[in-house]
Order: sequence, then C-alpha cells, then structure tokens
Amino acid sequence: MAGLVALVVPTAALSALIGGGIATTSNAAFALGVFAPYRAQDPGKQVFRFFGAELLKLVIVVLAFGATFAWVQSVQPVALFCAFMVVQVV
Repeated sequence: MAGLVALVVPTAALSALIGGGIATTSNAAFALGVFAPYRAQDPGKQVFRFFGAELLKLVIVVLAFGATFAWVQSVQPVALFCAFMVVQVV
C-alpha cells in the first residue's frame, strides 16, 4: 500500500508505512504475549494473558503514535491512520 502511495505523495507513503508498521508491531506483541507461554493445562491463565497482551498492545499503539507525531516532521495523519486501520482489518 505504501508503495502505491509513494508514486503520488512521498510524505504520505512514509506515513502509511509507519501506520502499517505500528499495527504490525502491536499485533505481533499481542500474539507473542498470548501464545508464546501457552500451556494447555492452564486455560484460566490464558484468559489473563489475553487481557494483559491486549493492554500491552494498546500501550504500544499509543506510544508509537505519540512518537510518530512528536518526531516525524511531515506526517500525513490520513495516510497514517488509514494504513493502520487497513492492517488491523486484514
């Protein structure tokens, strides 16, 4: 997606790449937090891992968006959030 946007507006392409990266990184952290320490003998603990991993995911998303708006000079918010949402849905 970022490659297609790069043909039209290079700053929007960078924003789309960052937005997709934020979604991918937060989802990877969630998956590792839930399934890496999984033991079939502890289904009750799996529920707590799920909620803890979701909280971690939200913290990563908030910090990453905050860092993006603080440090990237020419961020395009529409491209950033659209790419984030596309990666979340897919």
